[in-house]
Amino acid sequence: MPLDALLASAMFNGQQPSSYFLARNVLEPPGDLLCLLFPWVEQEQRALAVRMQQSCLAIDIALESFLKVLLWFRRVLLQDAAILYCRNSTYPIFNLPPFNSQAFRNFAEGSMQTMQGVTTEWALQLQQERMESRACHNDLTERMSQFMAEVQMQNGTHSSRKQCRVSGATVSTTAAATSTSMVAVVPGASAPAFAPMHAEQPALPGAAFPTTHLAAPAFGIALPPPPPLPVTSVQPELWLPSNPLPSTMPDARWKKQEELQQQFGDRCITQHPWQLVSGIYVPTYVMQPATAIEDIWTEYTVGLNGFLPVRELEEQFRPKWRGNVSSVKTEWGRRKKIIALIQKLSSKARWDVDLVLRFLRTEYAIYNGRKFSEYLQNTKLNAEAEILERARSFT
Repeated sequence: MPLDALLASAMFNGQQPSSYFLARNVLEPPGDLLCLLFPWVEQEQRALAVRMQQSCLAIDIALESFLKVLLWFRRVLLQDAAILYCRNSTYPIFNLPPFNSQAFRNFAEGSMQTMQGVTTEWALQLQQERMESRACHNDLTERMSQFMAEVQMQNGTHSSRKQCRVSGATVSTTAAATSTSMVAVVPGASAPAFAPMHAEQPALPGAAFPTTHLAAPAFGIALPPPPPLPVTSVQPELWLPSNPLPSTMPDARWKKQEELQQQFGDRCITQHPWQLVSGIYVPTYVMQPATAIEDIWTEYTVGLNGFLPVRELEEQFRPKWRGNVSSVKTEWGRRKKIIALIQKLSSKARWDVDLVLRFLRTEYAIYNGRKFSEYLQNTKLNAEAEILERARSFT
């Protein structure tokens, strides 16, 4: 169900976290108040432990879990009642023990002061995270602006290169044509050396020279060629751009994501939200529901519901993928015990993973993933030794 719907069903406003936020870890009720609620729980726990030691048939995981949750419930009831008392102390429940005692009222008054301090700290932390997110966004915007400016500069540089090539080619052609027309030697008609300078010159054929140039005087002396014009040689292809090209080096923050994308494809990558942690982008993941013991092994090795395998998350990112989410840490701690057991059994002679999974399906079919992990965590039963002993006779 959506989170807003769950909060609404509990009569909370999902749009205002301050209306239901309760820091239970910093709001510990005193021991003399805790023992007044469900005072028989410890006695029943001791009795159950004695029965379980006497016979393995007396194992009752449901009763054991129920007694544990009652211990948690009385802590939660005192915390909620303390906050409720600070808001409205006229409710009839506060006329009944233990809520009418002075110890409870002292606890309620101190709880309100503690809550105000924790809420303020939480708000400051949230504000700091928003500032960091805004700074990251501004940095990305600035980098994008710099990149666009460099692209525009490179486009202007390419246009200048084209203009220089055209201008250079035109200058070279014009200079060469001018030099060729100027360095030609004009032949003169035979005449005595003492001929006057204003003597008539014979007509020259029109095809000898272009009509666009003036006819040179027909003297018997060859004119020296004029000095050639300097020919400009433009080589634009040797020019370097004024600005360096943008860097094509890959972003190291996305390196691990690109490696996983090549190995598992785009679908697995897009299933995970990614966040920047210690200079690299790390996927976040919530443990998937495991209806059977083998689902835990499948989630660890190949992944469930299109997500990345947990083994890859653990090897590539270590504890970073779990973040600071207590529920993910707790569930991963439970499932690690099952994974370690499967690896230990599969390392036995003539055993492999398929045989281990078949053994668990056959011998422990009544357990789902959660109950089997709780069974392994029960140190009083020495469950792992019992499983290894039973595996010796399994074929």
